[in-house]
Amino acid sequence: KGELIMINNNCFRGRFIYYTSDNKTIKYAAQELAKYLGRIGGYGYYEPIKDSCCNNMRNSDMEHFIRLGLFEELGIRSVGVEDASLDDEIHIDISEGCGIISGINPRSVLLAVYRMLSEIGCRWIRPGFDGELIPEVPLESINVYIHEKPSYRHRGIDFGGAKNREDVIEFIRWAPKLGFNSIFFEGINQWKRFFYRNRFSQNLGGSRTNPELFPESLLKIHFEEAVEEIKKLGLLYHGAGHGFTCLPFGIEPTYKGEVNDAISQHLALIDGKREIHHNGADTNLCMSNPETREIVTDYIVNYARMHPEIDFLHVWLADGIRNHCECENCKDTLPSDFYIKMLNELDEKLTKNNLDTRVVFISYIDLIWKPQKEKIKNEKRFILTHAPFYRTYNKSFNDVIQEHIPDIPPFFRNKNEYPVSIEQNASFILSWQKYFNRDSFMFDYHFWRAQYTDPGHFRIAKTIYNDIKSFKKFGLNGNMSCQVIKNFMTAGLGIYVMGKALWNENLEFEDIVKEYFDAAYGLDGEKCAEYFRNITKLLYFNIWNKKDNLQKKDAKRFEDAITYIESFREVIENNIYTKNMCHATSWKQLSIYSDILTLLALAWESKVLGNIQRMKSGLRFLELYVREHDDDLSGVFDDDAYLSWIKSIFC
Repeated sequence: KGELIMINNNCFRGRFIYYTSDNKTIKYAAQELAKYLGRIGGYGYYEPIKDSCCNNMRNSDMEHFIRLGLFEELGIRSVGVEDASLDDEIHIDISEGCGIISGINPRSVLLAVYRMLSEIGCRWIRPGFDGELIPEVPLESINVYIHEKPSYRHRGIDFGGAKNREDVIEFIRWAPKLGFNSIFFEGINQWKRFFYRNRFSQNLGGSRTNPELFPESLLKIHFEEAVEEIKKLGLLYHGAGHGFTCLPFGIEPTYKGEVNDAISQHLALIDGKREIHHNGADTNLCMSNPETREIVTDYIVNYARMHPEIDFLHVWLADGIRNHCECENCKDTLPSDFYIKMLNELDEKLTKNNLDTRVVFISYIDLIWKPQKEKIKNEKRFILTHAPFYRTYNKSFNDVIQEHIPDIPPFFRNKNEYPVSIEQNASFILSWQKYFNRDSFMFDYHFWRAQYTDPGHFRIAKTIYNDIKSFKKFGLNGNMSCQVIKNFMTAGLGIYVMGKALWNENLEFEDIVKEYFDAAYGLDGEKCAEYFRNITKLLYFNIWNKKDNLQKKDAKRFEDAITYIESFREVIENNIYTKNMCHATSWKQLSIYSDILTLLALAWESKVLGNIQRMKSGLRFLELYVREHDDDLSGVFDDDAYLSWIKSIFC
């Protein structure tokens, strides 16, 4: 009643948010809209109103409202989607600050809220409050009309790298603001194995022998909290992946010891031995053994029953290479044939148990050779994903010319060479797409480690942009990015481009670049964009082309990089104390990152000049500096991933 009195007395200059149902995602969308409109209009936060509170209001009072709800509730007609629970479609009709924000499903309502806010100038360049740029404008000046569908169904992030509870929650809340609709927590019982950063070490890459910071029970609570956050936001939750070749037999993915005969009979025979291959997660099975497949599929069915919150259950074989069974019954059959055979058996059991679980299967490592014998029986249950793990990021799939696509080489069990060139990878992807012409998406690694070879991030950002532009010609319906989530220092350009392009593939790359740098750095955003372009030119290293190895003449390039970085210090110092929190944080991080780049360039210069001791000293100072600024870069930079990758390149 108090809220209605405020309206009738004309004491409230803001806009009331009216939402149509008790759905937790729609209610959250209404709360987010109220929060940001309060900041935009400068009037603070007012709790959104459930529709039952508004039934007796006069039409004149309704002029103060923005209504949120589903298409069917607000009389909005869809332009047509294949699956209303998986696909997104939004409708926004706001005139003078009032009107309708609607979606085809609850998640789409939330996405529509962020889409409307971005249209009036809101930007989210990294997770957290200091990554938000929120304009101040009169609410009555807001006029937005949009009805659209995203370019692709699958727009997801696979959480990797070191992270803590706050990193995970903030990233989940940030993802839909960029148009992402899916989150993947890869692994089984993830909280047990490095999902959270649970050890402290001053050593390069960390140490798994150091004492744990938190008990496993607390990590599980944090993990369940993160899953609940995903569900609250209506995001599609992907789960599992590797682990189904070891856990059904009581072997932990990290286990490296011996096993008894009862278990070893199910393991892959390699070089005459049935034993753990590196660790549990890397150990494949004797897939010709019906009892082995029976144990695995029973475990997966039980896992699916116990985890109804998973929208897409990834069922993969072991990780790693040269680990497939060489026994007489396995050696003449492709791993992918046994894989599909097992998936068909899994489907029968899921059907028998009345489980409508969506199963994602993967073309990865030795599974990139498509089956020769087996066919998927119930295609509606399955979604195919392609993981071109060894691909180059020096080119994009948009560069592929049909006439240049090579034939697929023969399969050599445990002796394969894996495709690096884009054309070779395209050949394998197209062969699988022909085999399974249904829902599919890319599972790629642009921001797992490849971004560290491009310190300016411009090349890798353009690669992901062009990859996305190529998806339709490959018949792909989106991308799941396998990456470290702390990937925003100092330019989160690549992931920003990915989110924008997956939502609208017709956006121009340079328009996204300008939007990002203007939002991140303010008035000197254009100077920063040019700075990062030049950093890419000066410090990019092509690790995928051995012919492009560094030579002594490259010392001049690194010397130029050091000089150029130093010349940009004045721009940084002129902006680092700006009053805008988003901009100030970006400039502070850029100052630290520029120091890191200088130390990196010094190490490169020493390496190409053959001064190995000087190089080692430079790398040691680089590590110490990164560790020293861990608190300053928390949430935006994965120091363990970065330093371990740098070490692998130099050593």
